[in-house]
Amino acid sequence: MANRNYRYSYAIRPENDEKAFLKTRKLIGKSIKGLKKEKLITDVDGSHVQLYYLDDQKIAVYNDFDIGAVYVNSDIPLEEILGTTSVW
Repeated sequence: MANRNYRYSYAIRPENDEKAFLKTRKLIGKSIKGLKKEKLITDVDGSHVQLYYLDDQKIAVYNDFDIGAVYVNSDIPLEEILGTTSVW
């Protein structure tokens, strides 16, 4: 999947996990007012990415089969929502 630089990155699970991916998407979606969600993207290897926008800032939630992990890349801090700290 195409990668770009994000200000924050969060490791959710060290392996693919559809339940963790769905839970993370739901948590982000209900926690941030004014968030706009794009259609779910499915890569040829079965990976999923859900993109969200808040004004000009972007959040991407991944269930990445190439890397083998569930993670979030974001232009805004999400520690209070995800209950975790940035891995960067």
